[in-house]
Amino acid sequence: MLRKQIINMAIEATTILSIYSGVLTLLIGVIGFFLARTFKELDNKISAKEFEITKKDIEKNTDDIRRIKDNYLTKDDYFREQAKVDKKLDNIMDILMQLSKQG
Repeated sequence: MLRKQIINMAIEATTILSIYSGVLTLLIGVIGFFLARTFKELDNKISAKEFEITKKDIEKNTDDIRRIKDNYLTKDDYFREQAKVDKKLDNIMDILMQLSKQG
């Protein structure tokens, strides 16, 4: 009889331990789920803030690029103007050469 009581107590202890293990596992799972969800929400909020900051930076840079396009010469324009100056210098040089031959 004592043996049966010991066996029954051992079975009850393992059953109780199994129940505690199951409940503990369930609690850890629930806590993990809510933590993961909270971190995802925080990431989304941070991503939204970063997106807004990046959007403002892009708009600022776009305005700067427009201003630069309006105020600065292109490479082709520079070469074209330089060619005009070179041509004028050549004409001046020709006039000076003619004046030196004449006088």
